[in-house]
Amino acid sequence: MNCNESIKISDFGWSAHTPITNKRNTFCGTLDYLSPEMVDQKYYDYRSDIWGIGVLIYEFVIGYPPFESQDGLNTKQKIRKANIEFPSFVSDDC
Repeated sequence: MNCNESIKISDFGWSAHTPITNKRNTFCGTLDYLSPEMVDQKYYDYRSDIWGIGVLIYEFVIGYPPFESQDGLNTKQKIRKANIEFPSFVSDDC
């Protein structure tokens, strides 16, 4: 891929049309990519999608999701704390 090419990512499997409030409260998706609001079953908006993209980029760079753990409860706790660690091989530019 050269500099003039781009990657486009989309997933409309759970898309929702919310013209009045722009807020949703459905609980769906892969746990590793859910925002803290979704984990806590609170209303959320487009910023949860941005969170998910950030998690995906982290996984592309590092090789595993930032909140990965052995069980779902621990993963949820890590997501709520949003404490992200970057391995030493990740450059400052990245």
